[in-house]
Amino acid sequence: MDKFLKVFVDDLNVHNLIWEEHVEHLQYVHLRLREVNLKLNPNKCEFAKTNLTFLGHVMSWDGTQLDPRKIKLVTKFPIPISMINV
Repeated sequence: MDKFLKVFVDDLNVHNLIWEEHVEHLQYVHLRLREVNLKLNPNKCEFAKTNLTFLGHVMSWDGTQLDPRKIKLVTKFPIPISMINV
């Protein structure tokens, strides 16, 4: 499953390049969730996306890259001007 499924705590990401495989893998994941009595919240589900932001990364047909918004936040972070003893 690690080839088509990424899991982080309660976030699941099923991804494939071939649509038919994707549908099969979605069915497999749903079956496994049902077997252990776990349910998905439809309001938090997204299906058939061509790109997706997941855990600070953007996943698309071009591969997985860091989310540019996160990079901007880090590069624009203000430089400290004084030290405070804690």
